[in-house]
Amino acid sequence: MIRPTAVPFNIVTLGTYQLTGDLSFPSVIGTAAINILGGLTGPIVLDLEEFTISGDVTPGSFAIVIGAAPVSSPITIKNGTIQNFVYGVYGNNLSKLTINKVNFLINILRPFAPSSPTGVLFQNVNSSTISNCVFTNEIVGIQAEDLLQ
Repeated sequence: MIRPTAVPFNIVTLGTYQLTGDLSFPSVIGTAAINILGGLTGPIVLDLEEFTISGDVTPGSFAIVIGAAPVSSPITIKNGTIQNFVYGVYGNNLSKLTINKVNFLINILRPFAPSSPTGVLFQNVNSSTISNCVFTNEIVGIQAEDLLQ
């Protein structure tokens, strides 16, 4: 079990990751608070343990980014809050993603141009599940795009 205590944090090996407290990330465009790298083979569990990952709503900011290289391993993100990122979870080129019991909270009073606040953004994602989640103040709760067409 791995316990990240600061962000940004890269998940580069299989296993279970559990937060031990709230984490704050002064957003940098193009950098996520947590990156789950592509090409891993085997299950990954990110348990927020009822804690919060907070950003500062910088346009283009990401809480959790999954992929780049194809990801076919099961990935689970669960049990916590993601707040004040323009994109809560961004998944690209993957399958077998489960998001369960995550509260997505975006402060829509801050400026977002050119980005629209989105809880979960999928691009080229297959066979995934989102359940028991709450989306508050997003312009878009869940968005899925297939860029391969």
